Amino acid sequence: MSVRAILAATLIAAATAANAAAQDVREPIGGSAEVMIGHAVFADESPIHHSVFGTAAQLRVMDRLAVGPELVRMHGPGDDRDWIFAGAVWWDIISPGPARAGRVVPFISGGYGVLAHSDRFGTTSEPYYGAGGGARIHLTDRFYIAPEVLFASELHLRTVVRIGYHIPRSR
Repeated sequence: MSVRAILAATLIAAATAANAAAQDVREPIGGSAEVMIGHAVFADESPIHHSVFGTAAQLRVMDRLAVGPELVRMHGPGDDRDWIFAGAVWWDIISPGPARAGRVVPFISGGYGVLAHSDRFGTTSEPYYGAGGGARIHLTDRFYIAPEVLFASELHLRTVVRIGYHIPRSR
């Protein structure tokens, strides 16, 4: 390879690297849309296992604080079904900074709302409250997965994986 070819390749690589570094400034996160799947165990004479499916929307109100609604459906044995509709809050333990692949952001979470339970005996509703934590693991600057563990009313332990998409803040 000639000296000119090496010099040209070096200049192209340097120009490309400078351009890539300039693009590392990402738009701030305005919110997120999530779906979740997991498992819940209710305490009773014997544990009652449930499948968990849900969705949430997060609105970033501060750099480390997000709030929003959460809707969760739990399927237990037989006719045992539960719905949770709650207002939730997520506090990032470290600043999320610009989202990028590989970034891990631990968080604590909580929620308050209504739990509606139905089974062969009828339907009841009562206040719901829960708290827990997890970590948002960024797959790209927009997509992430977030394993989370919550302890909640009606004495249950819920473990879920959230799959989320960051929505950039509008200018």
